[in-house]
Amino acid sequence: MKIVYSTDNYHPRISGIATSVDRFKKYLEKRGHEVHVFAPWYPDEYDDPPRVYRFRSIGLFFTKRQMGGWP
Repeated sequence: MKIVYSTDNYHPRISGIATSVDRFKKYLEKRGHEVHVFAPWYPDEYDDPPRVYRFRSIGLFFTKRQMGGWP
């Protein structure tokens, strides 16, 4: 089965949502499913696992400081 997760919070950010999506992704892939994750791009350097796609987004006024600013 092909599965798509669309989330507004994913690694490298640490949160319950990011951890939950990542664990479900790994579990479903282990069971033979093809899982794709669409998540926001962050201004950090990181290596994404296979089938993780990033999109540009607009941060809220209180998240800019937490996210390290926006380009």
